[in-house]
Amino acid sequence: MKYAKELNFPRIPEELIQEVYDSLKNPCAYTTSGASIDNKNWQYDFYEPTNALNQWLVDNIQPRGPWRGFAVQTLTGDVPAHTDWPHEATKLLYLVELGGQDIHTSWYQTKQEDFLKPATNAGGAVVDPSLCTEDNLLFRAQFETHKWYELKVNVLHYVDNIETTRISVATFDSIYIRK
Repeated sequence: MKYAKELNFPRIPEELIQEVYDSLKNPCAYTTSGASIDNKNWQYDFYEPTNALNQWLVDNIQPRGPWRGFAVQTLTGDVPAHTDWPHEATKLLYLVELGGQDIHTSWYQTKQEDFLKPATNAGGAVVDPSLCTEDNLLFRAQFETHKWYELKVNVLHYVDNIETTRISVATFDSIYIRK
């Protein structure tokens, strides 16, 4: 895998999709928000999955890789160009709602000195989105709902054109999410 690939993993059963939405009623396990360089507001949250959803994920997805925990994740607005937590190289993503019609995830080449905020255990590194140009574009993808993808998250990436709330199930190797 270079930056993203579709995986032939089982779909989350239709009867458990409501559990994704029910997970959003749980207390937020982690949140971060702000305004981008062009003053657009954004927010990123993740929630502990319901017991039924978590059990299905543990039984059907966890044995397929090194992932220790799962979360239901929401994104609103264009989250800044970033890397994820410093100890995570890849994560799985299962999109329930795309968050719009023309959403792209793009990966970019950058230098360490370009980062406005370095990656720490409190979150990933952030870079000025003006550095995300076609000249340093490595890969661009559009994803579909109800499919599993493996994403390289320790490389600078940017999700753009989010119009509504993007809802997904994701893997995390993190202390915040139940194992």
